Amino acid sequence: FNSEIKVINDKFFLVDKENIIYCFSTKNGEKLWSYQTENFFIKSNKKLSIVLYENKVVFNNSIGDITALDINKGSLLWQTPTQNSLIYADTILLKTSSLVLDEDNIIFSNNKNEFYSIDRNDGFINWKQTINSEIKPVVTNNIILTVSNEGFLFFIDALNGNIIKTQDLFLNFKEKKRQLLKPIGIALGVDKLFITLNNGFLLVAELKNGKIVKTIKIDNNRIS
Repeated sequence: FNSEIKVINDKFFLVDKENIIYCFSTKNGEKLWSYQTENFFIKSNKKLSIVLYENKVVFNNSIGDITALDINKGSLLWQTPTQNSLIYADTILLKTSSLVLDEDNIIFSNNKNEFYSIDRNDGFINWKQTINSEIKPVVTNNIILTVSNEGFLFFIDALNGNIIKTQDLFLNFKEKKRQLLKPIGIALGVDKLFITLNNGFLLVAELKNGKIVKTIKIDNNRIS
């Protein structure tokens, strides 16, 4: 298995490396149902994501499909492809962020310069923006916050996908070191943003403008 584990009532869900989602009973471990999505022998090296709401389970697979199923029956409700699965080279290195449920929308991005908002009821694409990011975005007051793989913080209007502003988070790093840096995650505080990096640094930024106020060395390796 290569996914998050999500639990609701007496069921839990997870996805395996063949792009099959399973529903198990929490009471006795019995498999209640499974659903196979397309599999091109591409094994994602990043955990696949699952969200639950109402009577739906929505997940992504290794080739970029977003699929919604009935929680109780495992029947298909809708599916939205985001990649051309006929082009093997385009999907083999695909890395998609975790899915974020925001009111009636599902927000996610990938390392192919694509940032999506899709309608959670029917899977239709609300908007698509050009942002290269594979970390889980955060949403507050109709503003989406994410960090690109190149180290730019984006403030995005959740309603229409317009980019409100950007801020270079790697500005204080030398160019040679900057090329090796990669954001791992972003967390939202009361008035601060906390961004973790792959070199053991934690960046603290002002929420109102994205400017770095503190850089903390925690470890020599990647921080969760």
